[in-house]
Amino acid sequence: MQSLRVRALADTIDPSLTTLVKTAKDPGFYDNKIFPCDNKNCVLYDNVCDLKDDCGDGSDENNCENHFQCNNSDFIVLSRVCDGVVHCKDFSDECLEKCPSTNKNIFGNNVLRSISIIMGLMSTSCNTVSLVKSIWELPSQTSYEMFLNKAAILMICLGDLMLGIYLLLISYFDLIYNAGGNYCQERYQWLSSSECSFLGVLSTTGSQLSLFAMTMLSLTR
Repeated sequence: MQSLRVRALADTIDPSLTTLVKTAKDPGFYDNKIFPCDNKNCVLYDNVCDLKDDCGDGSDENNCENHFQCNNSDFIVLSRVCDGVVHCKDFSDECLEKCPSTNKNIFGNNVLRSISIIMGLMSTSCNTVSLVKSIWELPSQTSYEMFLNKAAILMICLGDLMLGIYLLLISYFDLIYNAGGNYCQERYQWLSSSECSFLGVLSTTGSQLSLFAMTMLSLTR
């Protein structure tokens, strides 16, 4: 194959610049093999719409139907958009309006947040009263078995109180992120934050404490 360059200037390249390739099978046939970039660079058409910025200005990836362009100008396969896995470094592939609402806030919808607040308030208030009552009655127990039962009830109240506090705090943080509208972009910062770690410890400790106390009650009765 031999190439015939149509036109070239030393300091500028016209957008219509192309390379015509004469095929060996048909000497009279010329085929366009070069794509002119907007920045006056040229790339092979094989590199157009290949999810890579070969031109340097992204013009070889413009108007392609096989990919999605992230806000930071990276390109990903279109099927990876809204698939629950972040592929763009700026999270833009999971933060679109068409993506599931679970990507945009902690709870996913207002109903779950409302239930969490109600359950948190009920658990916190009721278990606070029960906890204070159990602490007050603990020294007055007249037998070892009664003391163990009251101590187990006290631990159940404490564990459930911790879970109630967890529900209220997680609802509070969900309200903050939902109001700011930036949870989708910042969810990995949230998941790695000290606040999220504290809530994880709080919920795990509370549930395990209640489970241990109920196990102790079943064994001593």
